[in-house]
Amino acid sequence: MRPLVSFLIPVYNEERYIGKCIDSLLVQTVTDFEVIIVDDGSTDNTQAILKNYTDKRISVYRQNNSGRAHARNTALHLSRGKYIGLQDADDWSEPDRLERQLYLAEKAHGKPVVGSGLILHFGGNVRAKTKRVPEENERIRKIMGRRLFRQAFNTFTMVSLRQKIIDVGGWRTKFKIAGEDGDLLSRLYEEKDVIFLNSPRPLYHYVLNEGSVTNKFRITIPQQMFMRYCERARRRGDNEPENYEEYRCIMNKGNSSKYFYNIEYFLRWLRLYFRKY
Repeated sequence: MRPLVSFLIPVYNEERYIGKCIDSLLVQTVTDFEVIIVDDGSTDNTQAILKNYTDKRISVYRQNNSGRAHARNTALHLSRGKYIGLQDADDWSEPDRLERQLYLAEKAHGKPVVGSGLILHFGGNVRAKTKRVPEENERIRKIMGRRLFRQAFNTFTMVSLRQKIIDVGGWRTKFKIAGEDGDLLSRLYEEKDVIFLNSPRPLYHYVLNEGSVTNKFRITIPQQMFMRYCERARRRGDNEPENYEEYRCIMNKGNSSKYFYNIEYFLRWLRLYFRKY
């Protein structure tokens, strides 16, 4: 039978965290779901850990290392649920996450995209920080429409109609290192029938590991800026750069482009740096 929800989990060398991630889904108060795990060519003990899970709701696939966007698209293609739930392999969810998000999705008018606030954890430290987000569509869209400081929806907490993600093209693989989730969210925002909602209670635990790409600002920030540049070009009706290298050539063409690039980079660095405090 078709499950109500398909959780998509791309995995690459997550032997330290994948067990906690999966366990948090198997104890959800709503049980009508499947878990699609795509191992993107892990070289550590991840595969051995995954083989220990015998729950029939879990399906594990392996592919050559192709990047997270490609792995998410593979999982999307293999999924069968009415809804798609996102989950990163090094994070975990509250037991009632799915119950609360489905309640909001099922009563929404339009095409629901439902998220939540989160508990932000910093590596192995016990320090944690609660990040809350606006609950209603009008407020979420207003903040998302800003140029900067527009954090109103955490993409990795998303529960969305599967068909809507397919309709907008899924994840675009030109965002190879980072920015692929933000790009998907941006294209969903441009769909007028999409209703954004957030659970009033944080339901997702997001881990900032010291070795993760998310914590490597010199990698993450340029990729995020590439994604935002493509967004602005698309909304103006212009052609987007085909890849990151083409974007960097554009930004290096003149002094004014370099100046604005450096200003945006600095502002984004400040926001990410002080997120921890």
